[in-house]
Amino acid sequence: MSAEYIKQVDACVDQFNLIVKKMVIRIAESNSDDHEVYRLRQRFFLAMSFDELLAVKKIGPTLWNHREQIKERNVDHFMNYQYDGFILKTENKELINYIVEVIKQDYMKLNKEEQDDMYENIKQLLIIYTKYLKLQKQ
Repeated sequence: MSAEYIKQVDACVDQFNLIVKKMVIRIAESNSDDHEVYRLRQRFFLAMSFDELLAVKKIGPTLWNHREQIKERNVDHFMNYQYDGFILKTENKELINYIVEVIKQDYMKLNKEEQDDMYENIKQLLIIYTKYLKLQKQ
């Protein structure tokens, strides 16, 4: 592996993590009274501090599987999608389903500009993940 390759992978991971953290913070701030959201934010950031690839490994494949719906900005797909299939650990299922519902409700409260910003963040995550996958094939 060349130094340039490592630099490119690190840049992808850093960009991906920055966007994910920004989105998590925004959701946590808009749900500041919700202790489950706060707890998940803390746990997620702690886990990311131990494994910088965590967000890429956990979120990236889901983005990839829904890339067409993301490109089409098919909000209805995501609002009606049952996320149980991607939740592997049963002990986390209730918490993850709860957070998904919080995110859905939060999205509906956003104004058009904020929804556009969220969409752009998700689209950027997909672009970065696509670049990451291409680098992994080298």
